[in-house]
Amino acid sequence: MGKRGRRSQASQSASQTSNSTQLTLEVSFNNSQRVVENLDELVNACVRYVLYHAGSRLPIRKADLQKHVLKNVGRSYNMILEKVKAVLKDIYGYDLYVCEEQKSVIRYLVSNSLPNKGLNQQCDNDVPEDAHKILTMLILTHIFMSNNTTTEAGLFSFLNSLNIDVEETHDVFGNVKTFIQSTLVQQRFLHMETDNVTKRHSYTWGPRAEHEVSKHELLKFVCKIYKDSNPKSWSSQLECADKQFNVATDENESMEVGDN
Repeated sequence: MGKRGRRSQASQSASQTSNSTQLTLEVSFNNSQRVVENLDELVNACVRYVLYHAGSRLPIRKADLQKHVLKNVGRSYNMILEKVKAVLKDIYGYDLYVCEEQKSVIRYLVSNSLPNKGLNQQCDNDVPEDAHKILTMLILTHIFMSNNTTTEAGLFSFLNSLNIDVEETHDVFGNVKTFIQSTLVQQRFLHMETDNVTKRHSYTWGPRAEHEVSKHELLKFVCKIYKDSNPKSWSSQLECADKQFNVATDENESMEVGDN
């Protein structure tokens, strides 16, 4: 074979190699595109699922996410969930966070990313727009001012002092006992413990309350009730409030409220 023939053969071989490489790159690019598109679909589906169930205010199980929207994602689960959290926070203003983590069960809650600061305005209304929200805030305030825990008897006694009898259906709040023992516990506003011996219940704030409700705002509310403009009068509660959202002590001056 002459030199011209060998050059022609080499040229054809190089051309074939180039075409093969280009084809491989195109296939790889197309596959990558499909992976990205599939990932986006999974993220969007998971966001829709979370938003749909957020209205119930009940915890969302990891097992349900894996069963209904994130099937067979394996080790990609955590990466996908981080993208879901980012979308929920950046676009919808929601936080998705773990409220319960055991060996075989993980549950998430969905909360507004801004802490609740509407207590004072709501309690000034003659007729509250959302009675259950007002009742929830009263209960959380009592627990907070009771050094973060209260017996069920103590809580019921406090409500009774406000003419809210838990043994009767209230005209505004309805069945208060069921609301406390069932609704608030299931929604993780409250954590209920039962003594193994006495079988009596006690309550502390649940993870949703810790995430959604500002203890500084509750303390301001209490100061208005007691005509005390200085939250520092309640040193234990103020220290607890500072720890909730990592607020520096030198910012407490802004919490002072008037007597009116």
